[in-house]
Amino acid sequence: MKLDNGFFKVRFDRLTLRQQEYAIAMAKVEKLPAKSGDIAKTLNISVKKAAPIRAELIKKEIAYRSEFGKTTFSVPKFDKYLRRAEKFSSV
Repeated sequence: MKLDNGFFKVRFDRLTLRQQEYAIAMAKVEKLPAKSGDIAKTLNISVKKAAPIRAELIKKEIAYRSEFGKTTFSVPKFDKYLRRAEKFSSV
């Protein structure tokens, strides 16, 4: 897909490894917007440890706080890209 190799990949590659892991965890959560606790659980870390990573993704405009305690991607269909990308299964 054209968007996968350009638009989505460029944004994913801009992220640090821990930001990539957080984004993948968001994509793994059943429904977006995702609860912070569900994302942290997927990462097997506390919400307190996950919060700074979430803040970094928000600052990079990859994600945004849709409502209190919930996060979603600011880039439409980014979760679907992560689900189909090879990196999804390897990280």
